[in-house]
Amino acid sequence: MPSSNWNSIDWRLFIFDLGISRTLLSMATVIKEVSDLALVLALDYLYRETFKVFEVEKLLPASRVLVAKLQVPISQVAIEGYYNESAELTEYFLNIRALQQVEGEKKSVVEQLDEYQLLFRVVSAEIFGSESETNKLLPAKKDPLYFALAETNVGEWDVKTLTEKAHEFAVKNDDISLVGIAAYLKDSVVLAALRESVVLYAMVMVGCAAGFEPPTIKYVWNVSPELATKVNRFIDIFNHLTSSQLKQASAENVEYFYQAYDDNNIEGRCVRIGFDDSQSPAQNYHWAVKRGMAGLEVDEFWHQDLWTTQRYQSERLYSF
Repeated sequence: MPSSNWNSIDWRLFIFDLGISRTLLSMATVIKEVSDLALVLALDYLYRETFKVFEVEKLLPASRVLVAKLQVPISQVAIEGYYNESAELTEYFLNIRALQQVEGEKKSVVEQLDEYQLLFRVVSAEIFGSESETNKLLPAKKDPLYFALAETNVGEWDVKTLTEKAHEFAVKNDDISLVGIAAYLKDSVVLAALRESVVLYAMVMVGCAAGFEPPTIKYVWNVSPELATKVNRFIDIFNHLTSSQLKQASAENVEYFYQAYDDNNIEGRCVRIGFDDSQSPAQNYHWAVKRGMAGLEVDEFWHQDLWTTQRYQSERLYSF
């Protein structure tokens, strides 16, 4: 109805309609479902928020002891993942990157130290991958995405192929790493996002309405038992490593996981998953999460620079 013609009858009709709308809204039930995808993204959020604290409070002091003991030089490299969020996280990232370059023969100097045993136990954990590179002081884990890259010619690296191969490896080997759980879903966006979460521990592959009564909220648990089992194995290991108390993935905790899923923002995450050094300069292969016409999608690209999440979000996220 034209606003210029509103008379007393029009106002009464409007108020009547508004009353009905308010009543219907207050009677509505909003379904909030925890699906397989929601559970994995919830796990990612809980992992990141909990592990960042553990890294700063426990692992950073341990890394300082080893750096000093071994007199390891710290190089200024690109800060990947969430490690640019604070000076402490950045320091920890640089310390671990430096320690990952130390040859395994130096292990005898520090292997009796509590700090080394703590760091070694964490970086060797199954939640980061099923196999390790063992010729260094601190191993880097090999996860399903690493093996997918290794089994594919570098010229054939693409999102669809690598996502399918990572899924096959995760299922075949019952991989419960964070990347393995993502690969189980066969969702490239989730795979890219969660690989960025564990960037420091994963091995990079070389290739040649206001005023209304709130509606009723109903939380629904719609998670496959197989995935819930994998997630709970991850949580058990994570809680043991970090003395955390993440809740078990179950219908009883549906609201806990839905809130974590709802709080997780993966748009703009960028991770280098491989590089090709057969040409000069070497080219880095990246996956990033970007919003497309149909929702979130993976933006795959090569670049001679190593692109971080911070750089991608500032320079490329909203480019077309």
